[in-house]
Amino acid sequence: MFSLYDAMAAIELMDPKMDAGMMGNKNKKIGKFEDMINEKLIKIDSFTIEELIGIIDDTFSCLVTWMNGHSLAQTMFINVFLHNPKLICDKTLKTFCLTMLKIVDMINNFIGRASVYEEEDFQSKTYGFDLANNVNISKILPMLKVIEDEIRTEIEKSPVNDNHDDDRQMKCEALLIRIRFT
Repeated sequence: MFSLYDAMAAIELMDPKMDAGMMGNKNKKIGKFEDMINEKLIKIDSFTIEELIGIIDDTFSCLVTWMNGHSLAQTMFINVFLHNPKLICDKTLKTFCLTMLKIVDMINNFIGRASVYEEEDFQSKTYGFDLANNVNISKILPMLKVIEDEIRTEIEKSPVNDNHDDDRQMKCEALLIRIRFT
């Protein structure tokens, strides 16, 4: 099925303003995740609840796009935190990123073993990215449970009287829902 997304992508190819894959700006520096951390261009700790929710939502959106047949490099791995989650100090984000990599690894393995896809339907190529295939699911599930318990504790200890605390509690609940969904 030829979707609107495919039509728009076809129309925009090779237009430097519209084609994200075209290097129109040759002077633009593209760095590695590790370099971005060293140069303090990206933070790896002390994320706000809003930032965590945004990263999680965007990552789920990328997962769905990958499952719709787009490449891992242009979907999941536009999230630089997935490049090397071991470097992330924030426990919630680190656990989420490891879990997402494991989910991608498992989906990739399931579909690959079944041999029921055509190359245009599913992109199994990992482009050399580590999908946490050395991390066992039995290690990730307890990590998720710890994060879930910490967020639940944060929700329970916040008083319900203050509007500011109500807002924080709602954000914590929103984060908890996303972690549970993962």
